[in-house]
Amino acid sequence: MVTVVGGKEVEPSEAVKDEAAAWVARLRGGNCTLDDERSFRAWLTADVTHASAFEAMHATWEIAAALPRDPVRFGYKRPRTVGRREFVWTAGALALAGGAFATWQSAAAKVYETKVGEQQHITLPDGSLMFLDTDTRVSFSMRDSLRMVRLSGGRVNLRIVPDINRPFRVEARQQAVITNQSKFDVRDDGHETSVILIDGQVRVEINRPGGDQALSLRSGERLRVSSAGVTRDRPNLSSLLAWQRGQVVFENSTLEQAASELNRYSNVKLTVEDPVVASWRVSGVFPVGDNFAFVKAASKFLPLGMTQSTGRILMIQDRSHAKLG
Repeated sequence: MVTVVGGKEVEPSEAVKDEAAAWVARLRGGNCTLDDERSFRAWLTADVTHASAFEAMHATWEIAAALPRDPVRFGYKRPRTVGRREFVWTAGALALAGGAFATWQSAAAKVYETKVGEQQHITLPDGSLMFLDTDTRVSFSMRDSLRMVRLSGGRVNLRIVPDINRPFRVEARQQAVITNQSKFDVRDDGHETSVILIDGQVRVEINRPGGDQALSLRSGERLRVSSAGVTRDRPNLSSLLAWQRGQVVFENSTLEQAASELNRYSNVKLTVEDPVVASWRVSGVFPVGDNFAFVKAASKFLPLGMTQSTGRILMIQDRSHAKLG
């Protein structure tokens, strides 16, 4: 693309094209700073060919599929002549160009996800740490005034690096967690969202049909939000955080509850059809990811047997054992 000045087309130099390509790459990187934004605006207004070079490089990235599948389209227009003699760059267009920085960062949200049975440690561009549990999907974006994580399902542990200018916000279904420095877990299993504050302070905003509310948590507290309501308690953190060690802890849980939790980590699903068997209680520490091993271990203190088929383990009563009293 060329710029029209005084009725003549001016082609950006190769040096300007290289600079424009560098700005596209920097703005797409997701870790731009306020100084970067100021420098970008200064560069954009320094020469009339910079905007057209920038637009051309942006289009090239789209064609090369270097941008997301649904990229944000910016409102840059080819400069036009006024009376066929003079090029005019309007204040409105300049404001749009300057605002591209924040919009680009929003469009450049990075998605992280794990499959069933996987866990992943991630260092975010701001230095904060995320630990994704099995079958989890999150996105992260960073702007001048905010850092944002959206949890679409699963569980994530976060250790937030303080930034006085950019609070950290985590959104999950009906609630948002706002903090600047803390360590906490957020879980969304489809019917309940929970926040466990391990260390620090967080404010939780809850969006419910009956009205919004905001609560502050202290270290060791858990907040659970579901269709049944909002509850706050102070549970045994060692048990609830065992997933970070590749374990699950059951404390007088039913086999049905145990199966539901263990199935999150395995493609071989535990099932139970007999309501009597489903109601049996189990306690102990078990490794995740091996449902066959769980049944074998549980059968040592329960009259539990199993039948196997592809992708399925059916837990049944082993009548060769003495009946439960």
